[in-house]
Amino acid sequence: MRFLVTGGAGFIGSHLSRELVRRGHSVVILDNMLHACAAPPLTVPGRLETRIGDIRNEELMVMLAADSEMVLHLAAHINVDLVNIQPRFGVDVNVNGTLNVLEVCRRLDKSMLYMSSSEVYGAVTGKPHDEHSPTNPPHPYGATKLAAEKLATAYRSCYGMKILTSRSFNTYGPGQSLDSYGGFISKSIIRALTGEPVVVFGDGKQTRDYIHVHDLVEGLIAQIDRMLPGPVVFASGAERTVETIAEYIAEKWGQAGVSYIGPRRGELARLVGDSSYAKEALKWEPKTEFYGEGLESVWRQIKVDMRL
Repeated sequence: MRFLVTGGAGFIGSHLSRELVRRGHSVVILDNMLHACAAPPLTVPGRLETRIGDIRNEELMVMLAADSEMVLHLAAHINVDLVNIQPRFGVDVNVNGTLNVLEVCRRLDKSMLYMSSSEVYGAVTGKPHDEHSPTNPPHPYGATKLAAEKLATAYRSCYGMKILTSRSFNTYGPGQSLDSYGGFISKSIIRALTGEPVVVFGDGKQTRDYIHVHDLVEGLIAQIDRMLPGPVVFASGAERTVETIAEYIAEKWGQAGVSYIGPRRGELARLVGDSSYAKEALKWEPKTEFYGEGLESVWRQIKVDMRL
């Protein structure tokens, strides 16, 4: 099968693209390289190619989608802080860009997967978030992801399109960007390895649900194989405080401890997911041990990327 993966040079997209190729599929990546991971996928003649461009370019999208059987739409203006700073650009890319992808898929009669986010929810106040939890994003980034998700759902209902939706919780693993907008896990390990304190926003009591990128990719491919519309929540189900994670990383790989700074705007106090539906419908389970192969995989890749 031939896939067009938008955002395929990004963190999750690069892992998904590589795994699809490993399983015998062919992949065309469309990415503007603004949020490319530390080591984007290399070209494999006849199997994997990368085109640098923008999802808002209708002509380019039509050309690439026409030769593909399914579009996996992961491209986005990512990072809560970055979209808080540039909300207009966030809306243009995440909402208008997704609208362009949807229109191209409708015109060419292509199936599509839309990669949403746990950021569409507000903070957990009771049980963990699942597919039926209320959506109430507290910041512009979450609002753009929810708006795009609603568009995808509307296109599926109105036009009878085959559109899948996935909601991933905090994803970590090897290959995240090494710049200032990389994930908390990778940034914390980099700071520890370079002799700087691990930085925690607020008091560190906020909780997160971290899922390893390899587990997420397994889930996404299972959803694609079964064409399960969703939304499907992919989470580890394990709730951990940011403070505990920071202290573990600082102790294991650093010498400068943990530094606490002011809270971030829009920071959620509690975020954890319930993947019961994915486990039942897709026979999927997250397998990577967080305080083990999970963090170790990030550490190993950073050592290679930074030549430490």
